Amino acid sequence: MTTDRNAGPPLNLLDVVLLLLIGVSAFTGLRGVIKEVFSLVLIVAAALVSLAWLNDAAPLLDIWISSAFARQALAGLGLFLGMMLIGHLLINMTTHLVRSIGLGGVDRMLGFGFGALRAVALLVIIYTYAGPWLMRTFPALEAEVDDSLLMPMIEIVSEWLQDNFDLRRFVKDPLSEYLP
Repeated sequence: MTTDRNAGPPLNLLDVVLLLLIGVSAFTGLRGVIKEVFSLVLIVAAALVSLAWLNDAAPLLDIWISSAFARQALAGLGLFLGMMLIGHLLINMTTHLVRSIGLGGVDRMLGFGFGALRAVALLVIIYTYAGPWLMRTFPALEAEVDDSLLMPMIEIVSEWLQDNFDLRRFVKDPLSEYLP
């Protein structure tokens, strides 16, 4: 039996999970970069619109709902869902237009790359801000991280994120003690 001298260390369970997460996100990105990017923007916009107009829309429900909390909750939900519906109609029209002019393949390939980058960004954020807590809570995870082939890359980006973006200035004092 011969062994390949160029073979590196095997992937551990954490590497397999990370690759699966990146792969799933990349393959969902095959919907197209337009759908992926605009969907993220749409979620943020819908949340901001529902927060901005919540107090204006809630009184319109006075006739039917007596509870102030229920009025605000339903007004916020209605605004959010309305924005999502209108936004998805616009996204679908834009995607159809892009595909009708022959750029569907480009849209899908860029979406694949965007999906992979989105997963990596999410993993970096989770590692940066929840990593210390996860290591304390699950001691066996630390050995997996040490043996991982992919985690050193995530750690490099995490260190850069911590060095260049101080989130403490955006978080109120009681929570800032938990940030790295």
